[in-house]
Formats: sequence, structure tokens, C-alpha cells
Amino acid sequence: MFCACIGYTFAFFVSNSLLSCGIESPSGFLGTIGAVMGFGVGNVLVSLLHSAVSTIFVCCAEDPLALQKNHPFEFDVLMYSWQSIHPGTMQIEVNNYTQRGNNVHNDPSAPMLPIYASKV
Repeated sequence: MFCACIGYTFAFFVSNSLLSCGIESPSGFLGTIGAVMGFGVGNVLVSLLHSAVSTIFVCCAEDPLALQKNHPFEFDVLMYSWQSIHPGTMQIEVNNYTQRGNNVHNDPSAPMLPIYASKV
């Protein structure tokens, strides 16, 4: 919509040129062109985000222990969210919560994801 508004506004500055080219409604024409271009750019950005999320899930499904070893906090967040939606589908130890700034490393008595437990 933003790009359509830019095209519509730009039509006021170049309307004489577009009218001489045979375009009867310069504001509608440039508004439509702006909307199409904005949709295309937005679609590219959304597809990049979708691909990144899909890649994370595929990598986690193929080798979850590598994610747990290299990024324990992110692994715990992902596994806690996954297990809250699909309980019992992934049997991986997630109680090795590593909280940044604390000395809670591989403590079995540490609570699992206290930050996210109330938000899920």
C-alpha cells in the first residue's frame, strides 16, 4: 500500500508526460505499478524469512544434538515450544538450561525455560 501511495503521489508530478504518452489515468496507472512492485519486494522478503525458518527446523530435525551443543539456549527454547505443541514427539533431554549471566550450567534441578514458560 505504501508503494501504491508513492506511485499515486508521483503521478501528480509527471501527469503531463504520461497524458501525452496516451495514458488516460496517470495516478491509477502509477498507483497500480507501485502496488505491484511493492507486492513483489514484500514477497521476496517474506520468502527469505520463510526459508530461514524452514532451514532451522530441518537442521534441528536432522541433527538436534549439534544444535543443543552449539546453541543450548536457542535449542531449549525451540524444544520447549515444540513439546508444548506436540508433546512426546521428540525425546531429547532439554533440562540443561543455560541462562546467560548465571552460573546455571547443566544443572538438572534448574527450571526449564523460566522466561518462556509463562508466555507459552
